[in-house]
Amino acid sequence: MLDEKLRQVAQRILEDAAFVFVDGGAEDAIELLNGENALSATLEFDGEFSGSMSMSASYSLAKTMAANLLGADDLDPEAESKKTDAIGELLNMVCGNLLPEIAGTSPEFKIGAPRAVSFDETKRQSADIARSNGSLVAMSVEGCEVVMSLLINDESGAGERV
Repeated sequence: MLDEKLRQVAQRILEDAAFVFVDGGAEDAIELLNGENALSATLEFDGEFSGSMSMSASYSLAKTMAANLLGADDLDPEAESKKTDAIGELLNMVCGNLLPEIAGTSPEFKIGAPRAVSFDETKRQSADIARSNGSLVAMSVEGCEVVMSLLINDESGAGERV
């Protein structure tokens, strides 16, 4: 159920904010993406429960999303220079919308600033999810792969709420 909430929120944010459209699931996206053609960002949050989220996307999709967030063309040099920022900003939006979906609107969360990370770090976080409370969602977006992960560190059972 947590996977479905993450998928729904991520799809809504990607479509509404970055004007890119989810084509469907991509079960093996974590294997398809690699450090040479992917950008990744992560952030941490704390509140009723704590954890982290990450997002990885191909360079070409990150550039398209940056251009769309800026209201620019894909060929705009600023879109190229802002692609990592775009991943971080979209990750922040997804996290800010997902946490109330999980915990309700009463609890408050402090969401840290997104930071760029290596794709290897993102893969390690994905491995941690398999051993703990969290979610890993792979999507095909405009024919490119996007991987979103949520790791809940707390023993509060937040993952059981959905």
